[in-house]
Amino acid sequence: MIDDSAIKEAEGTCIRFAYNHDKRSGPSSLDKDDAMGYRLGKDANDDPVIEMYENWNDLTNWTCDSGYWRDMTFDRLKIDNLTFQRSNHNVVGSANRLQHIEVEIVASLKSDSSISDSVSFTVSVPNVDG
Repeated sequence: MIDDSAIKEAEGTCIRFAYNHDKRSGPSSLDKDDAMGYRLGKDANDDPVIEMYENWNDLTNWTCDSGYWRDMTFDRLKIDNLTFQRSNHNVVGSANRLQHIEVEIVASLKSDSSISDSVSFTVSVPNVDG
């Protein structure tokens, strides 16, 4: 799991994050609508799927092991791999740090596993609290 807890994991198959969903101005506490996440989960047939965190009631179950995750994988795909890897970099001339999250997805067709593809991309976000 990758999240902003005190124990900062560098890689995993689950990522939790929050953002100011309703564009509140000024500092504010984390709201239930701000809690997001993606993970490698399992469907009813025990096949790997990509799931998205979905819970608008509260933050109590905002964990990688909760039941508030929903399959978002196209039915004809088999997810072979989903990984997140984080790295932090100092911002020159500042005490702030920049956080990079590399995401890798590998998938194949359920009907023909010889047809597969992988996608890798990086998301960069400021992490002002270090």
